[in-house]
Order: sequence, then structure tokens, then C-alpha cells
Amino acid sequence: MDAEKIEKHLHELKKQIYVDDSFKHQLRIQFVKKPKSSIWKKMWLTGVACAVLLFGLLFNSFQTSKTKASALNIMNSISFFDVGSGEITAYAEYNGQLLVSIKKKGIYRYVNGGLAKITSETADTLSQGQFDDHFLFSHKGEIYLFDLKSRKKTAVIRSSSNYNYSNPEWKTDSSFFAVRKERNELKIVEIDLKSGAEKIVVTGDHPSFIKKEQKLVLERQGKIIVRNISNGNEKIVDDGKNPSVSPDGSYISYVKKTDKVKNVWISDLNMDTKKKVTMNLLAREKKQGQYEYLSSIWSTSGLDLYVLKKYKNEENQPLKIMKVSLSAKEISPEATVERYLQALIVRDDDYAKSMMEHPPEFLTYSNPHQTGFQILNVKKEKDVAIVRAEVYWTYTANPYDKKSIYEFKLMKKADHYLIKEVKEIANRELTEIDGNVQYVNGESKENLFSLKDVPKEFIQTKNIRISSLLMDHDERTVIFCLQEMREEPEKSAVTLLQFNRKDKSFRLFSQLNPEEGSIVVEQLSLDSTGQYIAVDYFVETKSFNPNVRLLDVKTGKEIRDFRNSHTVFWQGEQLVLEKRSGDQSMLFLYDPRLKTKKYY
Repeated sequence: MDAEKIEKHLHELKKQIYVDDSFKHQLRIQFVKKPKSSIWKKMWLTGVACAVLLFGLLFNSFQTSKTKASALNIMNSISFFDVGSGEITAYAEYNGQLLVSIKKKGIYRYVNGGLAKITSETADTLSQGQFDDHFLFSHKGEIYLFDLKSRKKTAVIRSSSNYNYSNPEWKTDSSFFAVRKERNELKIVEIDLKSGAEKIVVTGDHPSFIKKEQKLVLERQGKIIVRNISNGNEKIVDDGKNPSVSPDGSYISYVKKTDKVKNVWISDLNMDTKKKVTMNLLAREKKQGQYEYLSSIWSTSGLDLYVLKKYKNEENQPLKIMKVSLSAKEISPEATVERYLQALIVRDDDYAKSMMEHPPEFLTYSNPHQTGFQILNVKKEKDVAIVRAEVYWTYTANPYDKKSIYEFKLMKKADHYLIKEVKEIANRELTEIDGNVQYVNGESKENLFSLKDVPKEFIQTKNIRISSLLMDHDERTVIFCLQEMREEPEKSAVTLLQFNRKDKSFRLFSQLNPEEGSIVVEQLSLDSTGQYIAVDYFVETKSFNPNVRLLDVKTGKEIRDFRNSHTVFWQGEQLVLEKRSGDQSMLFLYDPRLKTKKYY
């Protein structure tokens, strides 16, 4: 396997890498006068009435203390699901599980980091909620009821030469709202689930129902509107499209275009405040934003938003589902830096830019790339914070390892921090120059070893090179790969060795032996404690999928081997990986200490 072929495979690999009912109760007490009620009974009734009045005052006080939309902070935002091929036509979230409809493929449930196919039917729109394991969906102008247990669909209402239907939204377990289209006119109608009888509610599109308030949020002529279905009163929330209401009915999310770019916004139901929760900047020399935000939906479990987005200026880029977590809590400066570095690594430039005072147009690039980070210290004085972080870098399939210390200057704005300035204050590099592995620390340079110094017992073929490497955090040991490059039909292996800086000795650390095809290591990465090392490699087969082998640094023993996966970065002692399933990819978190896996 020659170097040109490896480069070709690495180029191919690069293409693969890269968020119930209300608790509000109405109290009604009827007092019926009786001719001979005792004074004690009157006192008791008076006490009950006072208690009810007090409860009502407390309840209303609690309701009015709801956090305003403008005060909600973005605790985290991460693109965790990519659709490599195919088009997402609709998506919804039920009790922590996403339903995703992919054009010409079917409706899938996102569970355990994979897509489980529910039906071959595809949906143009999905209801944002379900009753007794049933959900509603529309397809080609007709609305169906789908039973998750029996996996059967039932037609609720058919299209006709005059009408098409879409956007079903539950009202009760026996009725729902939908959009009826007649030529270019859109009407929101209420439909009986059993009989199919319908009545017109109002002109509009994209209904989202608030049960406790008996209000309907809708879109009409580019406006987001809240309508009281009891008396017909309407109020305009904002300009925008595709509204969605939070589970408790307090907030509305929608897509709004300002200054030629679209972003996702949230608003209070009572329209007191608004807030932009994505950062889409105008592309250089372009008349449009870098991203296209298509829609947003709320999770049923809390203040999480799922946002469907795509890159506008890059061809063949997959659609992504991004999870935005909101909270009334103040975000610390160290958490801000952690989220910023995470966003850079997963290439969520929009989220990274939202944490910067003056964001540039471009933030990320392919090589060298970051593999992890840790916060070293934090200093705060009034509204200014200085955060120092160590960031780890590598270069795909090349002998390069870098540790940089960055200093972040942050300014407090209301209840969050913005990054005002970033500068690199120190770095250490380990690389190969002219066949010598060299360690550079500031002005100091040290030649550690060369390929000629490696004992012959570890070299099994003439065509071999030093590829990925790294130095431990104590700077005592170098772990590096000997990449074989055998001619076909022979299969190439990879040997991992440890080099001791003190006594200049080499010892076997681990080995990746070829079974199905030749092995090529893409990168090595170390966790923040130095206990675990992730080896990214691929096997030269038809599928050519990436894999990750997790090793114990002290023993070199295998902890876990993840197939069809790729390391994204180390989040402290936990490894964030990207798993591929067919044309899709999704992120998950693995804790090597507890040996647990958690999907986003």
C-alpha cells in the first residue's frame, strides 16, 4: 500500500468526518346557603375561602415570576445529528426521542445513537405531540394517524380536487388542528379524529396549540400571531415563520429574517421580551447568511430546542439537527470558554461566534485540528474574567502533536460573558523533521529519536514510516505509530511504541494487526488526565469506515473498540465520538472510567 493510496483514502475519510399538560388548575368553590348553618360551619367556609384566595395570590405570583425569554441563556448548543444523504422532510420530539422523516426512505426513531425505522411511509409534516402512542402526520395532502405499537397507519382525512391538508397539531385526544389549502388560500381547521368532520378556525399556517391557555400560535403573511380561540382576539408576536410553542406554553420559537440573514428567535407568550438564540452572520461578499435555519421544535422534557440547519455556501453539506439548551442560570466564564472550544471542534461556528464580541467570518479549518482541552485557571475582577486553557492539537495521519496554552479575556454582559480577546501565550510541539522526532518547547529544541534508532525487533518490513504521535502530559514519554506500507496483496499493520525520554528506551505499547484489510492510523489523542488514549484508524476495505480503539496509557490494554466511529474530542476524561450509521452520523459520549455510553 503506497503513500499515494493512503492519501487517497485519507481524503475519502475526511469527507466522512466531518432539545403534558400544565400544572395550572382552576379552583371553583360554590357556597350554598342553608337556613340553619352553624357559626362554626361559617367560620370553616370563611377559612377555606381565605386559603383559596391566598393560594390564588401565591399561584399568580409564581406565574408572573416566570423567566423572561430575554433572560434565558444558551447553556450549550451542539450539532449532534447529520443526514449525509437524503432530505429531512419533517421531525418531531416525543418524550426525549426524536422522530425523523427522510424523503423516499421512511420515518425513523432516533434511539441509542442510531435510527430505528418505524415505517416506510414518509411525512411532509409531523404532529408535535402524541396521545397513547399515536402521532399524526401528513403526506401528499392527506393526514394519517400512526400507531407506534401496531406500526399501522389509518387515514383520517383525504385530499380532494379542492383541498390539501398538512401540519396536524393535537387539540385533544379526539380532535386536532390542521392546515387546509385551497388554491393559494391557507385555512387552519379543527378536525374530529373519528368522523373527519371539520370546521374552519382561522386563516393561517403552522398552528401550535397551547392547551392551558386555549390559544393558538400561527403564522400569517410573515407574522407570528397568538389567537385566543375562545373569543377570537389576536396579537402579533413578531415577524417570522414556523412557530413552535414550549411544553409549558411560556415561550414561542420561530425563524426570523433580519439584515438579510435568518436566525432562530424565542419570545415570551405575552410578547414582553424576545431573544435571538442562533448566530448567523452575513457571508463575506455574499448577500445571504452562512447558514439556513429551516425550523425549530421544543423538547417535551424542558427548555431544549431542536433546530434544523444547513450550510448555504457549501455544496454537498449534510443537513444537521442542532440541540440548543436554554436556562435561566448565569453562565460562568470557564463554561463559556469550554462551550466555545467545543463549538470550534464540532464546527458549530454559529454557536462559537455567539460567544465572541467581534467574531471573524471563518473560525475552523481541517488541519491541524483540536482533539481536546482543559481549563487551567480562572481569574475574575468585577466584570472582567481571564481564563487560561490548554488545547491539544494533531494533524491527520502525520507525526504532529501540539499543546497550546491560550488566555481568554471575557467581559460580562448582563448575565453572560463574551470573549473579547484570545491569545496564545505558550506552546509545545512534537513533530518529525527530516526523519528526526523533535520536541520544541518555546526556544528549546530537542531531537528525541529517529526511525533508525527504533530496535529492529519492532520493524517487520522495509517500507515503514513514523505517523501519528503524541507526548504525555508529564513530558516523559512519547507514544508513536510505526505505519507499515506493504505492497498488495500483503496487508499493512501498525505498531504503537513508547519512547522513554530519560533512558532513551523503546517498548511495545500496542499493535493493530490487519484482518480484513490494511490498517492506517489517522490520529492519536489523549484525555486531560493522561490515563486514556484514543487511536483513530481505518481498515482498507470497500466500506472504508473509521474506527476508534481506546487504550489504557499505563498498560496499553484495550478498553473498548468502537466500529464505524470517529473521535471528535476529549471532554475532560470523557470521549465525544461521532458514530456513522448508513448515510447518517450522530454524536455520543463515552466515559472510560464507568464504561458508560450516552447519546445526545
